[in-house]
Amino acid sequence: MQEKGKWIIRLNADSLAMIAFVIYFSVDFFRAFSIKIFGHIGLGGLGIVFINLVIYSFLIMSLLKRSRKLWDCVCFFIIILVLFAFTYMLHSDYRFYLTRPVYGFTTRVLRPDRAIYAFLMIRCMRSSQSIWKGLKCVAWIEFIFYIYEFIDFLRVGYWLDYNSIGEISKYTYNLSYGYSVTFPIVIFITWSIKEKKKIYYIPAAILLLAMLIAGSRGAIVVILMFIALIMYCYTTTLNLIKYLSIVIIGMLTVVFVGFDNIILFIASFGSKMGISSRTLTKLAAGTITDGTGRDLIYDAAWGIIKEHKFFGAGLFGDRPVIVQYHNAGYCHNIFLELASNFGLIIAVIVIVLILFFSYKIMVVNKDKEWKLLFIIFFSVSCQLFFSMSYWFVPSFWAMLGIFASYTKERKLKGKSIKMS
Repeated sequence: MQEKGKWIIRLNADSLAMIAFVIYFSVDFFRAFSIKIFGHIGLGGLGIVFINLVIYSFLIMSLLKRSRKLWDCVCFFIIILVLFAFTYMLHSDYRFYLTRPVYGFTTRVLRPDRAIYAFLMIRCMRSSQSIWKGLKCVAWIEFIFYIYEFIDFLRVGYWLDYNSIGEISKYTYNLSYGYSVTFPIVIFITWSIKEKKKIYYIPAAILLLAMLIAGSRGAIVVILMFIALIMYCYTTTLNLIKYLSIVIIGMLTVVFVGFDNIILFIASFGSKMGISSRTLTKLAAGTITDGTGRDLIYDAAWGIIKEHKFFGAGLFGDRPVIVQYHNAGYCHNIFLELASNFGLIIAVIVIVLILFFSYKIMVVNKDKEWKLLFIIFFSVSCQLFFSMSYWFVPSFWAMLGIFASYTKERKLKGKSIKMS
């Protein structure tokens, strides 16, 4: 607005929360940019501090303006802090793994720009519509950032990442990049369907190509899960025939042309352009499902579970054992990590609850806005069945936040109906 010849920007609680939400979910971009700026004066580490101050300054101002009490978030973080404190005091042999620089609990979980705070960011948004608006901004910011990273990868010809023994190595693919790119891909596809604008398929297709060339093969499963759930959400009796026709035509094309020929053509074309793709090469060679050392990790995890069936080995209790096979130290499977840390009973209860939440919001729920939001985060979280740790994946905690916000909205609507 304009007042006495001066432009004054007034931000309400929702706008402040939106800014914090967008920066947090696009933090890869903002963190890299901030570190680079501060790096010019030799203080790159301050970039992380700065971006966290920006995020939470906006968030706190939003909460103060709204006077909103989020007791579930308070309980959520108290439980996590108590869990960490008890583990640190009772298991002195875990302290190294809890505090180590790259994969430690203090640096990779508790730091304010990490995954668990996705729950808070979702809960601070007023409605499903505001979350949708935020995700649209996030998708475009991440599109720019991940395309920049992809071009940089093509320029130098490799990624730098930690190997299984904790050393920096050169790779022709990047596991984290592949999974990270799935997030804006599924957002763009959902927006295209939701708004009936095919233009959003273009950035989704570009990112999908970048994912196949520079990412990991596991990311394909995330996209396939998302497509299956979206088809379930939007398929009706009338357009079921259309979807089946597309599938049948696709299958006939694969049968007559040959899947191997299609993949070999793409891989060959990429090779001529000087682009090598681990995922496409494995598809062409028929080794896409071959093991990557995870069998050894899974066997070791089951060994921990057999030794600590009922109560588990404690928070990060898998790390001292799994680190012998991979420096990251986690099980690369959500069930195995839960069971090895907290016991089989807790692991089964958590998985059953997640499945119950998923059924409630994707099947019973009739509100398509919340359903689509849940599908986005649920699909990206599917990487946890064969990679990463649930402590490190924002979409997992955002998924729980979506269900909490949906449940809260349902209760408020129920009360207003009773009062009327």
